[in-house]
Amino acid sequence: MYDGAGWQYWGWADTNYRLNCDVNGIAEAPDGTIWFSGCGNFVMYDGVTWSTPSIGSSYSASFMFDNRSNLWYNNNGLNVRWGGADYPFTDGQWLSPTRFQAGYDFDANVPPGYYVVQMDVVQMDGVLGDDGMAAYATSGDRFQVDFGAGVTLDPPTPPQVAASTDGSLRQLSASWQANSPHIDQYRYAIGTTPGARNVVGWTYLTATSFTRSDLTLVQGQTYYITIQARNTSGLWSVDGVSNVVMGGQVAPPTATPTLTPDPFTPPTATPTPSAGSANTIYLPTVRR
Repeated sequence: MYDGAGWQYWGWADTNYRLNCDVNGIAEAPDGTIWFSGCGNFVMYDGVTWSTPSIGSSYSASFMFDNRSNLWYNNNGLNVRWGGADYPFTDGQWLSPTRFQAGYDFDANVPPGYYVVQMDVVQMDGVLGDDGMAAYATSGDRFQVDFGAGVTLDPPTPPQVAASTDGSLRQLSASWQANSPHIDQYRYAIGTTPGARNVVGWTYLTATSFTRSDLTLVQGQTYYITIQARNTSGLWSVDGVSNVVMGGQVAPPTATPTLTPDPFTPPTATPTPSAGSANTIYLPTVRR
């Protein structure tokens, strides 16, 4: 890394064993921390300490931060992490070198209410503009979010997870059961402590079991598998954590789920949105 005066090299051990494969993306957050992506995980360096952010996902492509510290990344399409939750966009495409278009399907992660679409103007030098111009010149920049009776604002109950290994230092397996109806997706992560994602970041699937045979485990190290479930309203459960598995040791799987707090608090329903106020959604653009 070059700090403006000289180059410094960090090996695997220097990063507290966080960067253990090739780096495929680097970005600086507004607070000055440096973020790296590799092996589907994020690693953060604040100038003193290396750490793994508690967001995790299968991030394997380009990413950036806007001036409001929202994380924009490519994971099978454009996504933004805003307010502690991930929001996927659809049909993203560049209309010209300076114009980008994408759509968003609202789900229960967005509280019912009135919103205004507004964009920040960012100069090429990174300075945030203050004109706060509306995304559209007509009244179309103001809209209401409301849901019918088929959408629930209650997150699912976390799955009950059982983990096992074949005794090698390459393989871990897990299976689980849904504890709520209308589940359409799961995601799993692997860590050395309950709820951690420092071995494998969030990986998405629709099945209720998996086996990984491409791991590099440590003999005698403890490992836990974390599962979250998502319902058809777009809400994720808190963590369901498996029984402990020891690297290189075979033990019968026993489901001992552990619930850990989720950093994102689900939105509270607003039965009758008021038209007197509006929230604002900011979309970053670049002025050339």
